[in-house]
Amino acid sequence: MPTLSTLMPLLILGSLTLAAVLLRRTQIGRPLAFVAGIGVLTGGFSALVQDPPGDGSTIRDTPVTTLGGEVRDLGQRNGRPLVLNLWATWCGPCRSEMPMMQRIAEAMPDIDVAFANQAETPQQVALYLATEGLSGRDVVLDPDKRLARRFGGAGLPATFFFAADGALVSVFLGEISEAMLRDRIAVIRDRH
Repeated sequence: MPTLSTLMPLLILGSLTLAAVLLRRTQIGRPLAFVAGIGVLTGGFSALVQDPPGDGSTIRDTPVTTLGGEVRDLGQRNGRPLVLNLWATWCGPCRSEMPMMQRIAEAMPDIDVAFANQAETPQQVALYLATEGLSGRDVVLDPDKRLARRFGGAGLPATFFFAADGALVSVFLGEISEAMLRDRIAVIRDRH
């Protein structure tokens, strides 16, 4: 049975076609086309936010590099869930959510958190962290955006929630609230 994620491209194409026809045909076509366009954007976005990739994605065999130059495998779970956040120093929502996420990570020692910087140099990342007074402890580098391609991060910030067995449970695109972060963490904590 097809999922919403697999049907979304067809729904978007159909909605855009309808919007184009409406724009040309009637006086009321412009407002209807606008509403159809908003529906495509919000519907597509919510499908991405709620549905993890359907390919059985796991965090296994996912090497990254720390700011100190050490290679670390995010797939080494040791029975602990993982929150993986993709971010960049130029991303306003990333900058806004990161202090809260680091505070939550420190308060939840039974959850691993990794902040994977997307395509910036170690120097840029270190300067940003020092300037903002943020910890670099859980920060890793993803210089070629492999993680975004592998797990479907269509924008920044993107936060991925993995169960202790490494299975991808959910994805959140955009700036996450503290309440939503805590809710998603509760789900991956409870999943065995």
